[in-house]
Amino acid sequence: MLKFIFDKLSGKRKRENGGGQKRRRELVTYVDGNSILHQLDPRTKFFMVILFSCVSLFTEELVPMAILFSPIVALAAVSGMFKYWLHVMRRIVPFLVMIVAVNMFFPRVSYGHVLFSADLWILHPEITFEGIFHSAAMGFRLLTFVGISMLFIMSTKYEDFVKGLRKFRIPYVVCFSLGLALRSTTYLSSDVRNIMDAQRSRCLEFDRGSVLKNYGKFLSLFIPMTVSLLRRSQTVSEAMQCRGFGYTKRPTMYNELKFGHCDYIFVPIVIVFVITLIFFL
Repeated sequence: MLKFIFDKLSGKRKRENGGGQKRRRELVTYVDGNSILHQLDPRTKFFMVILFSCVSLFTEELVPMAILFSPIVALAAVSGMFKYWLHVMRRIVPFLVMIVAVNMFFPRVSYGHVLFSADLWILHPEITFEGIFHSAAMGFRLLTFVGISMLFIMSTKYEDFVKGLRKFRIPYVVCFSLGLALRSTTYLSSDVRNIMDAQRSRCLEFDRGSVLKNYGKFLSLFIPMTVSLLRRSQTVSEAMQCRGFGYTKRPTMYNELKFGHCDYIFVPIVIVFVITLIFFL
C-alpha cells in the first residue's frame, strides 16, 4: 500500500527535467543501487545504526571513536554513494566545528597540560593537550551518529523499512504512519523549495531582512503550502480507501523480508568488531 500511495503523491514526477532532479538530489533520500549495503536486510542495517550509536555513547577516547567511524567510511565507499554521502556530511560541518570548539574551550573535566587559559567574566576557557583529543573524540561521535544514519536512509527504501518494523511485531498502523511521515518529508521539502522558487520569480525575496520584517512575505509561502498539504491529505485518504486500508487487522505483504547470505555473514562480523573494540581499546 505504501508504494501505491507514494506513487500517487509523486504525481508522475519522472516527467520532470534534469533541473528538478538536481534539486531533489539535494535532499537526503534513498539512492538506488545494487551494492552489498543495499542488499542487506533493513533489520540488519537498523541493528547497525543502534549498535554503532550506543557504542559511541560509551566511549570518549579518540582512537576507539576514530576506529568506530572507519567502517562507516568503508561502507559508504563500497555502496557507491561516497560522493553523495560526503556531500551530505558536509552540511554538518558548522555543528561539528561548534561541538569541537565548545568541548575544547570548556571541557567537562579539566586535566592535563594547560596550553591556554583565560578569565572572561563568568567564562573560564581553557585549552589542554588532553582536552584537544577529547574534543576531537566528540567530533567523531557526531560523525558516527550522522554518518551511519545517513547511510541507512540512503540505502533503505521506506517501504522496506516499514516491513522491517512489522517484523518486530510493531502494530501496522504505527508502521504505516511512521513510513508515510518519513516519506512525506521529502515531498514537503520539495514543495517548499518549489513554492519559494515560484515566489522568487515574482521578485519576492526571502533572504533579505530579518524574520520580523519579512513576516508578511512568509504568508505567500504559508498559504500555498497549506493548500498543498490539504491536497496531499486528500490524495492519501483516497489512496487508502482504494486499497482498503483497515479492512484486515493483519494485512499481508507482497514481498516478505528474508535474511540473505550477506546478512548472516555481516552481522557476526559487526558484532565481533564491536566486541573487540570495547575490550581491547
